Amino acid sequence: MKLNDIEAVIRKSDYTLKEKEIKEKTEKIQQQISSGVDFSKFTVSTLTQGKKKRKIYQYSDDSIEKFMCSYLSRELAIYFKVKYANRNKMLIELFDKLKVINDLNDFVIVRCDFKSFFDSVPTNFIFQNYIESSNINRENKKYIEDFSNTLDYCRAGISLCNILTELPCREFDKKLTAIMKNFGIIFYGRYVDDFLIITNKYISEDKVKEVINGVIKEAFKDCEKVMLNDTKFVYISRRNLSLEQQSVKYFDFLGYKISISNDNSEKKRKIDIKYGITTDKMDKYKRQFNKLIKEYQKNGNLELLRQRTKFYACRIVTHLNSSNSKPIWIARGIVSNYSELTNYINYLDLDTESFFKKCINDIYKRNNVKAYFIQNNTDYNAYNLYANFANKRSIIFDPKIGVKEKTLRNWIYKIDGEEYKPASYREVMFHYLNEMKIGKQ
Repeated sequence: MKLNDIEAVIRKSDYTLKEKEIKEKTEKIQQQISSGVDFSKFTVSTLTQGKKKRKIYQYSDDSIEKFMCSYLSRELAIYFKVKYANRNKMLIELFDKLKVINDLNDFVIVRCDFKSFFDSVPTNFIFQNYIESSNINRENKKYIEDFSNTLDYCRAGISLCNILTELPCREFDKKLTAIMKNFGIIFYGRYVDDFLIITNKYISEDKVKEVINGVIKEAFKDCEKVMLNDTKFVYISRRNLSLEQQSVKYFDFLGYKISISNDNSEKKRKIDIKYGITTDKMDKYKRQFNKLIKEYQKNGNLELLRQRTKFYACRIVTHLNSSNSKPIWIARGIVSNYSELTNYINYLDLDTESFFKKCINDIYKRNNVKAYFIQNNTDYNAYNLYANFANKRSIIFDPKIGVKEKTLRNWIYKIDGEEYKPASYREVMFHYLNEMKIGKQ
């Protein structure tokens, strides 16, 4: 294993590391590799998402096994030329297609996913069908074989499993889109195990299920557990909307919730579309902000709470420079995660609009916390999600075009009551982001 390959994986895993730290970590990993890799050293935890519980498999952060999974993922991505789906680009294309849906004489929208996907694809199936006969480096191939002999199925939480499942999924994508061209496919997007199809021709629900199930059998062959998740299958067609005058159909994709109905106020066959965030995602953000309130009730630092509230309600952008790579811009926060809604602020569904306008105020009231910056919190100030979505408000951490170091240090002083130690802009920035609960970027 080459030193520059080890360094590349380390840099990507943690952009905050300095050159000295990267060198030290590289040397440590070399020593760990020579001691052997044991892929059975994973832990299993249960993640609760609403009513759903998922088992998550993980290797400890500083383990050689976690590093090897990242390293092998990188090597496989290079060899098989895997390009993961870009969430933002996919959503931009989706929203562009939805804009013209009223111009279509007919359309069908299908939203579906694979059932318990990461517990359905055997690792040996991937190894035997894609890895074994490949020209991948012999040493790397042996590591992947050991991994597939240790874990029976591709498991959620392990990075190597993401790329292993991507190999048959690419075949699934290719075969499915080829068949759906006969039905005028105008959009296809898959993000891991969730996928969405839009056509400009009619295809019945039974027929589209038949097509998808047939392609699953072709792409996944003997993987009997890989199947459609019938409980999350959504089918919407213009014809059905016309028959059901008062009906509203919903589908969710990548955290967004789209509502489609007939606009009965129009004489023409106009479709009304509302945009929003799923209830699960809204509940997630409420829980996150509620934790910040609970921390305030323990530490009593109102200025810290004020700044955290402002951060929670904004799009946070950090600019990272690296001596061995291009400058990296990383955007975080709810406004960033659902940035497409900034262009549809006048077309939000009622639940999402209420969440944006009232969420922060309601959580303060529920916890009986009174703060001067919240008392007159309207739809137009910096502590309001709706205002920040409407105004596309961002806090940019870059000394040239964003927050200056003097300002950043002043913010820290207001929280801690003392000057922060002499350090580079980068170090001061990461210290502040950790204070804000943004963590390492």
